Amino acid sequence: MIDLLAEHRADMNIADKTGRTALMTASDLCWYWSVKALLAHGADPTIRDRRGRTALEPNYVSANDPKCATCKQLLQEAISRSH
Repeated sequence: MIDLLAEHRADMNIADKTGRTALMTASDLCWYWSVKALLAHGADPTIRDRRGRTALEPNYVSANDPKCATCKQLLQEAISRSH
């Protein structure tokens, strides 16, 4: 679905009324495949929501879930490449 939206030039950084983006939601849920696709299509991992948090600071984190660790790594690598 993310690829289809990107093909139609959807804004990968659009936010809801709380400032949360799709990338933040994918990170919250540890959906590493969505995080990877969103980043590949230009999602910005440095955007902050109204509470000042980025996708690297998810609402829900399972320290023992390897999918969450993968998300964090993908986001950190994307941030490093952008600097």
